[in-house]
Amino acid sequence: MANNFSSYTTPIPKVDLEIIKTADKTSVRLQEELTYNFIYRNLGPDIATNVVMSDLLPAGFQFISASQNGLPITVQLSDGGSGRTLILFQLGAIQPGFEGTLSIRTKIINPSAGQIENQVTIQSREVDPEISNNRSSAFVEVIIPGQGPSYNKYVVRTGGEFYSGLAMLILALVSGVYLLSFQPNKTSDKNQTTNGKN
Repeated sequence: MANNFSSYTTPIPKVDLEIIKTADKTSVRLQEELTYNFIYRNLGPDIATNVVMSDLLPAGFQFISASQNGLPITVQLSDGGSGRTLILFQLGAIQPGFEGTLSIRTKIINPSAGQIENQVTIQSREVDPEISNNRSSAFVEVIIPGQGPSYNKYVVRTGGEFYSGLAMLILALVSGVYLLSFQPNKTSDKNQTTNGKN
């Protein structure tokens, strides 16, 4: 009787999804556009189903449009909190070995100055043993005039008169040089010394 029974274990499908994210610029200013580009793959061995890619835009970045393999697509937008927009791509089923591209166009509206990271993630219904390549980040430097300069207070003597002023160092991206802005304020006493004593 024992030989009349057999067992069979259904194999658990496994996939290896990969996502790579880049930006078309290394730095941006207010009101400029920035495009994030993505390459996604299913490295196998099985088909990936219910694949979703999610991207939480940084605060101050406005979503404009999205495309898949060069064609416009509709995405799901929701409030990500703290002025951020969550973008969801419903990619459906992806065959082993398939590679596709996605793009997101954004506009810089009211961000913080400095280096801004934007991370994307991809996942499916199946088990993915290699999760290190399920996320990718792109870094962009946001330049806002008047934010982040070095300030130095100093005293300058010109033509026998003392002037005090505020030196502001501003990074001028367009020319690729540093611009030094100095607004002097003339003192009331021509013979005044730096320590305020005659």
